Amino acid sequence: MPIKNGWNVFIDRRMANGSVCMYLVHSSGIGQQNLVIGEEGKTTLEPVVEGTDIKPFLVMPIFDAEDMLQALTSAIAEHGHKPDSQAKIEGVLEATKYHLEDVRKLVPGLK
Repeated sequence: MPIKNGWNVFIDRRMANGSVCMYLVHSSGIGQQNLVIGEEGKTTLEPVVEGTDIKPFLVMPIFDAEDMLQALTSAIAEHGHKPDSQAKIEGVLEATKYHLEDVRKLVPGLK
């Protein structure tokens, strides 16, 4: 899923080893870097080298992954971040609401 400012999130369900991996990759004019959690839980960017595997940012057990992803999604939404698609839908709904209010004012008897 593309994110603004060159960030992309990839989620890979690996049925063979029973895990779901999340990758955060940044693309810029100098190439791609993969965000990983290093020592003491600090994040670092590692260059992506074509033809080599990259480390996942997060590895979740496959049976808990959906619940964990839902919890992450809820926490992110509570923090005020929404997917661009959701923001667009909310904008359209808001515009429709005001349009209906205007129509009700123009057409007598509508409530």
